[in-house]
Amino acid sequence: MIEHKNLSYPIHIEEGALNRLGAMLPTFYEGRDVFVVSDRTVFGLYREALLEALKAYSVETVVVEPGEGSKSLSTYEDVSRKLIEHGIRRDHLIIAFGGGVVG
Repeated sequence: MIEHKNLSYPIHIEEGALNRLGAMLPTFYEGRDVFVVSDRTVFGLYREALLEALKAYSVETVVVEPGEGSKSLSTYEDVSRKLIEHGIRRDHLIIAFGGGVVG
């Protein structure tokens, strides 16, 4: 659990979590809209399993290129713009699906 004086939120890192993702979300998120940010490699490998786990939700994805070159302000700006274009609001859930650039 990440705790801050004004908010807290869970971070789940565990083996098999993808298979349980759909069941875990209602324990901390009441909405139906989910936004996934992932890199091309991870999303390519796990796309079907991720979308199956989230089949009860309306899912929008933003996929970035993997690697150090994407760790930039321009990538952050691009991801932010795409999330806004997809209709993200402050009460929606963002899933960072992968590590490195996505984190």
